Amino acid sequence: MTSRLCSRLWLEHFSRTCSAITTTSARASDLIEFQEVCDNQEWSISFVHAFACIQSIVVVKLPLEQFHAWENKSFEPEARFLEALQKVEGLSVIETQTYTLEVVNLMGKIRVPKASEGCMADSIPTFA
Repeated sequence: MTSRLCSRLWLEHFSRTCSAITTTSARASDLIEFQEVCDNQEWSISFVHAFACIQSIVVVKLPLEQFHAWENKSFEPEARFLEALQKVEGLSVIETQTYTLEVVNLMGKIRVPKASEGCMADSIPTFA
């Protein structure tokens, strides 16, 4: 399932993030514990850590149909994941957000030339 947002942008995925701010008193062991909580989840995730603002973000990206099915189940097992994060001492301001996450080709349609039209056309062997 896809939705057209404009002439060159199609919506095909939704993402759900959970972000946590690392407190100033956080230890390396707190970040390791955060990563272990992430590793024990039932879904495929991307993990981002922004050192400048000491924020850790977990991203789950799914095609629209799968996302809506997950949403209809109250994002389960997200509640258990958030509960586990609440127990990590060095984390605060734990929140979730839903947004779109798409790859956008800013170059337009890319034309790949045939070998016979490319820069090495003269070196292509010919068979009679």
